[in-house]
Amino acid sequence: MGAARYSVVEVSDSKSFCQCCGKTGLKRVVFIADSETGEVRHFGSTCATSPAKGFGLDAEVKAVLDGFVRREAGLNSAAGYAYRREGGKYANDASNKRVPVNMARWFEIREQISLASKI
Repeated sequence: MGAARYSVVEVSDSKSFCQCCGKTGLKRVVFIADSETGEVRHFGSTCATSPAKGFGLDAEVKAVLDGFVRREAGLNSAAGYAYRREGGKYANDASNKRVPVNMARWFEIREQISLASKI
């Protein structure tokens, strides 16, 4: 059993639970394909990189996770820029963090950028 049997398909936020340990509320999961069975399952990052699982994909999982994080940061940055360009305002939330006043519009802009650019 090695990396040839398993491959990382993607990292996504389309699911929020791990099919291995059952943990819920995950912000992102790793989809791993098994070339012997054709099955694709999703795991939290801890289970996906656990040596006990035998996937042998630590480096690949970490690289894909890093790419996912960079993509999300890029989308957020581009959405913030476009939101400000169209006159969107920011205000401090309860924890004194700057957030868009019209969060729904910010998310619309972010989704448009995501669909148009596939960053």
